[in-house]
Amino acid sequence: MPILKNNMAEVIKTQIEGVEIILNKVIGDERGWLGELAPNGSRHPYLKEGFGNLYLSSAVGQGITRAGHYHHIQSEIFFTITGTALWVFRDYREDSSTFGAVDSVVFTNEEAKDFKNSYIVGKDNMPGIYVPHGVYHAYWALSDTPVKVICVATAPYNKEDYVNLLPAEVPGINSLVLTYGVNI
Repeated sequence: MPILKNNMAEVIKTQIEGVEIILNKVIGDERGWLGELAPNGSRHPYLKEGFGNLYLSSAVGQGITRAGHYHHIQSEIFFTITGTALWVFRDYREDSSTFGAVDSVVFTNEEAKDFKNSYIVGKDNMPGIYVPHGVYHAYWALSDTPVKVICVATAPYNKEDYVNLLPAEVPGINSLVLTYGVNI
């Protein structure tokens, strides 16, 4: 995956156009650390569409899935704060060069396991993932530790903006999550 740098973070391109891993700056010492989520606030390049919501999501046990939708308008940046989360994505944007592509990434703050495309949350990294509108996203808890995710959204909640799909309804997702030991 190509790594780009901007003035705030390293950016790693994924296999889906526009879905990007953001490795934000972390400042720390022996007392702990601080990870930046949206440096420059509303001027953050991923929030150019606006800043509409900030929320926390939680999956309370191994195998639990959350999200399972895409948006027509809203784009989001997700930060896994605790636990280990398998994130999956499918591009539903017909005008995208990666229409129909699926991809995955693992974010964890626990002991690193041998997961493909995994990023450690902690004193050296504050990884987030930018998901543009039109890209399906869901996450599964891969740990017994509850997974807690902070989301920075470009628009306020609007139930009309959600296209909810069960993971089993999304082409390519089942075989992808099976490689991580998750059954849909």
